[in-house]
Formats: sequence, structure tokens, C-alpha cells
Amino acid sequence: MNKPAMKLCIHLIVFGSITLTQSAFSEETKLELENVPEAVIKTAKMEVPGIHLLEADMENEDGVVIYELEGEKDDYEYEFEISENGKLLELQKEKKDK
Repeated sequence: MNKPAMKLCIHLIVFGSITLTQSAFSEETKLELENVPEAVIKTAKMEVPGIHLLEADMENEDGVVIYELEGEKDDYEYEFEISENGKLLELQKEKKDK
């Protein structure tokens, strides 16, 4: 096998291994809002009073459960990452497209 082909094979093997490793340790599940822990909902509503929550996902990353919520208020869309005990990990705010 020539050198460029060997490099390509190595890159494909490494990339495939990383992808498999990530998917093995990260699961995402869609949830109904009524199935999200009260502490998670409470945190989102405290951070953005009056928010209308639209959807939720639960992700398990290396044994750590993280809830991802999406919502909107006024002309903005919000995305939250909140731990299962209600700790805010990340909050993103974007102006809605018109």
C-alpha cells in the first residue's frame, strides 16, 4: 500500500473510533415536558421568567444526565442545558428569524 493510501486508512480508523466512542458514551432521548424533573423546569423559568418551553431532551454523557430545553419569549429563542438537580450549565439566547 502506498503512503497516501496508508495515511487515509489511518485517518478513517481514528475518526471511526472517535465517532464510535462518542456514541457509546452519549445518548439523547426526546422527552415530554411533563417528564422533566421539577428542578430543571424551575431553573429554566427562574432564568427567563415568562418563558414558553417547547421541547426537552435528556442526554447521558459519561453517566451524567443533562436536560436540554428549548423555549421562546418575545422575539427570542432560548436553549438551556441543566443538570438533573437543577444546576444551570449553559444558556443560549438568539433573536428569532422573522
